[in-house]
Amino acid sequence: MMSVEETLKTYDLYDNSILKHGFTSCMRDYEIVAELFHGEDQGVYSYLFRGCVETHYESSIPEGAFLIDDRLIFEGSQTEEQSVGFCWAVNSAEVYPGWRYVADSERALTWSRKMGQEMHEVVIETNVYKLSLVFNSLAVENIMGS
Repeated sequence: MMSVEETLKTYDLYDNSILKHGFTSCMRDYEIVAELFHGEDQGVYSYLFRGCVETHYESSIPEGAFLIDDRLIFEGSQTEEQSVGFCWAVNSAEVYPGWRYVADSERALTWSRKMGQEMHEVVIETNVYKLSLVFNSLAVENIMGS
């Protein structure tokens, strides 16, 4: 059985696309659905961060581009009116500059003590947001091969 860090390296998110993310219906687990474009493991994958006890989400849209203007939400082709600001219809977030497993995470250590079991932290940075997750285990499944 692979460790969390080995699993993340095997199914590397770097320079791939996150299609959606959020808590599952049971509210215990956090799922990221990503499309991998590189290497042997191309396809759409579910990353299930089981026992997710802490999340931090922060926008990485540059200052001045984060506009709350519904004209920037669209499906189809972009119009001249929509060209100023961040386009909210990209349908994915590119994992760049990348992700990292936090080996000596204070957050994970604190939660490990509280929960009485090993916890882990991963930080994922995309062109749209930075996401930190503290969780117990990780399961990755191919849900749509290429």
